[in-house]
Amino acid sequence: MIQGEQLQLLVEAVKDRIVGVPGITSNGLIPLEEPGIEAIILRDIQRTVAHVENVTKLSLYPKRKTDLPKTPQEAYEDKQKYIPMQVFSSYAAASFPRWTDLTSAQKESYFNDSSLYVDGTLDWDLMTRDQKKFLTSNIKFVPNKSGNAEKIDGKGRSYIKLYNREIIKVHSVTLASPIKTSGVSLWGRTYTEEAIITFRREGGIQLVPQMAAIGMLRDGSAYTATGAMGYGMAAPKIPQLIKVDYTYGLQEIPLDLQDAIAMLTAIKVFENVNLMTTQGILGFAVQGFSAQFGKGMYEEVMGRYEKRAGDILSNYRFVGMTGW
Repeated sequence: MIQGEQLQLLVEAVKDRIVGVPGITSNGLIPLEEPGIEAIILRDIQRTVAHVENVTKLSLYPKRKTDLPKTPQEAYEDKQKYIPMQVFSSYAAASFPRWTDLTSAQKESYFNDSSLYVDGTLDWDLMTRDQKKFLTSNIKFVPNKSGNAEKIDGKGRSYIKLYNREIIKVHSVTLASPIKTSGVSLWGRTYTEEAIITFRREGGIQLVPQMAAIGMLRDGSAYTATGAMGYGMAAPKIPQLIKVDYTYGLQEIPLDLQDAIAMLTAIKVFENVNLMTTQGILGFAVQGFSAQFGKGMYEEVMGRYEKRAGDILSNYRFVGMTGW
């Protein structure tokens, strides 16, 4: 959900697109100062942002696909999902709180019998502030998480096309065997930032060799064997082999895209105001006289806004190869 400064900028942009458009209230304008109208604008902005993201296949704010939890509470309560030593800084943190870490009041809830308590199972809501502070300082988590780390088929190539584009940072690329024992891959290899070239706009990454071995052929000529470490620069042809932890999305919404969102949101606001004032009636007839409201008195400006917004969004559509 878009929030903070970016949300406030969009609210102001929407109001700019509404101010001056004739209304049907007593003062001749949509009453922007009314809390009800403000709430409508905020809801419609979020709906419009979701629509724009679907159309452009582009996140309008940073998100991260990772296997890390979104909150310390999520990590604590779902240790089966997160391999403890990937998330917790130590075994002590992974098993916290132990019986000796509990307060007197917490021990009383177990009738002061340590045999009734299993380490690391105290209800999160029963923890003290200091206990939660200790856990938070010893857990890796990502507040802006959006889904788990992305899994991709290995195709025997060093170029990997990700689902999302406008990559901000690739934290790691892991090749992990689909065959697991006790939840752990039988073999694997992790590429760090130094071994990855990022193609930000298209959402692609290129693995580069981290080590090269130089040898001699029988005729005396030299050869270079790239990738003497592990699997080198190419991901083997194995389904769901590659796991990518990365952050993607726009760090700042461009002005023209802000304007497109504002116009599409204004259209929704006009529709809502029309419904409120006409109770959903599109026309009426009495004693031979009939009238049709259509989209209401905002129909002409709604048409202009829709066309202009469509023209702007067309510049942000991106066609990329997904099967290569």
